[in-house]
Amino acid sequence: MHVKKQNGRVDLKTLCAHYQGAGKTTRRIAEATRLRETLHYKNERSLSFATFLSKLQHIFNLFEEEDEPLTEPAKFRVLMEKIQNPQLESDISALKVKSGLGGTSVSFTDAANLITASVVTLPESISKSRIYLMNQTDASDGTESIYRNGEVYTGYYKKFHDLSQADRDKVMAERERQCIKKGPQKKTGRQVSFAKTTEKELTATKRKLKKANC
Repeated sequence: MHVKKQNGRVDLKTLCAHYQGAGKTTRRIAEATRLRETLHYKNERSLSFATFLSKLQHIFNLFEEEDEPLTEPAKFRVLMEKIQNPQLESDISALKVKSGLGGTSVSFTDAANLITASVVTLPESISKSRIYLMNQTDASDGTESIYRNGEVYTGYYKKFHDLSQADRDKVMAERERQCIKKGPQKKTGRQVSFAKTTEKELTATKRKLKKANC
């Protein structure tokens, strides 16, 4: 609304009000609300539970910093609402029942810890851990592992020839299966020497032509 005024003092006051005053509060509350609406935990593949909890805590911190903190029961309800993994339904139901018995309230931290213990035992979490261990084991002898996320990596290897013959064969077979073409080959010493000789001959010919024109 101050664009046509061309008044630097007014512009500065407006910016300060936006970034340090009520405008800042409104923006941060809007950000926290947006994150709260879009954040969900469905499985470890799409979003790990640890990352989910970290983002949820970030939302709570935003509300608290703007003097609109959520109570412990409110945090607990948000956690129960945002977990949408079918394999955790029994844990969610048990926590809800426990929270409603005799006015007993379960804290957000206690609920998060209990669900974390269940997430670790899920098949997808166990499979993820096995893949990680397999990659670490493959590289334990100091050589570069050919596996990335449990699959044969077909990209560039710094020390390809240091891999075992079996690993090199696996990489080549996977590249062939994916129709990945080899990159440009380095010039050999003979090719470099030939290129230099050709360049010298071209320079000498240019000199001869220049003298003939004179």
